[in-house]
Amino acid sequence: MDTADAVHYSQNRSFQDTHSQQFLGKHLEWVEGDTVLDVGCGTGETTRYIARQNGVKAAVGFDVSPQFIRHTNGSNTVKNATFFVADVQNSSEMKPEWRESFSKAVSFYVLQWVGNKQGAVRNIASCLQPGGELLMTVPTDDNFLFKVSQTMAAHARWQKYLCSCPDFVMKPWPADDEEGMYHLLQQWGFEMLTSDCPLLEQSYCSKEEALKALHPFMATGRIPPEEMDDYLADWWRHVCSTDDVTRSSVSVRDDGTVTWTVRVFVVHAQKR
Repeated sequence: MDTADAVHYSQNRSFQDTHSQQFLGKHLEWVEGDTVLDVGCGTGETTRYIARQNGVKAAVGFDVSPQFIRHTNGSNTVKNATFFVADVQNSSEMKPEWRESFSKAVSFYVLQWVGNKQGAVRNIASCLQPGGELLMTVPTDDNFLFKVSQTMAAHARWQKYLCSCPDFVMKPWPADDEEGMYHLLQQWGFEMLTSDCPLLEQSYCSKEEALKALHPFMATGRIPPEEMDDYLADWWRHVCSTDDVTRSSVSVRDDGTVTWTVRVFVVHAQKR
């Protein structure tokens, strides 16, 4: 994932915002004095949304991207929302004052970029109070973005540019491994409250708007300018041809509307 252009990312994340807010409303109830940790907060939109909810005393967001956090701190006006640079995989980057200090933690569309998922869940658990809740979404390995990234990374023409970009191809959760998710959470002291694997849809008014949303995931900064038009055309062709029996796909209507359909794990758990 390309985090260089924080402004672009913050302006083109309707998919993340729409569904994150839906899941928050469905699974979490805010109580007076709640302290909430947003793991992999990106440019902070969800953190600020949480901080504004009745009962929430403080919301803390952290992200591995210094560019995202610099942008977020420069534009933040929500007094009870704070932001830090940290890698959820690295225990040493979890601040001592975070240990067992949060009543709730959320992590939306983050774990698919994390290689050490064991370490990530362990570190989230360490920040939660006993009885604290975790709400997490993770795209599954049947989603179109994962498939197209794999295809482009192996493409004879584009491989030479993308092979040095380790975060280009995401690391999603296997769609048929709910049991593995259960055991991962159980290992680090969580009880699974609910789990689901819904198909989510997001529509864009045009191909151009859809490409803006895809831009952070396309590694365009690795492609020479003189080859960019061909790269984007190749990417879009593969995106539009991706489909499988799970219905995770991209469709384009006659009026130009583009609709993504993506499957994600939605997990609500509680620390014992």
